[in-house]
Amino acid sequence: MGREIRRVPKDWQHPQDSKGYIPMYDQDYEAALAEWQQEKAEEDWHGDPPDPAYYRPAFTDDPMHYQIYETVTEGTPTSPVFASLDEMVAWLIAEGRNLNLE
Repeated sequence: MGREIRRVPKDWQHPQDSKGYIPMYDQDYEAALAEWQQEKAEEDWHGDPPDPAYYRPAFTDDPMHYQIYETVTEGTPTSPVFASLDEMVAWLIAEGRNLNLE
């Protein structure tokens, strides 16, 4: 399973539905749409526009904290939010044997 560290706001709560976390790319829909529109204007583009269901909401606070995400889907969190990389490392050391990091 692929993983990545994402920057998130302090009180970030990843959106969920009745099945659990909703997989989302690490980009808000408005930014993804603007990027798609620019690429479409610059190239002979035939793809569909981005689907808002797969993009996270725009952050209202600066993303100054950290969270680990899996990347097999668009991305769902696999850790709590951490204020620093040192906190994340300590959590990984403490929880490492309980995580399937292979």
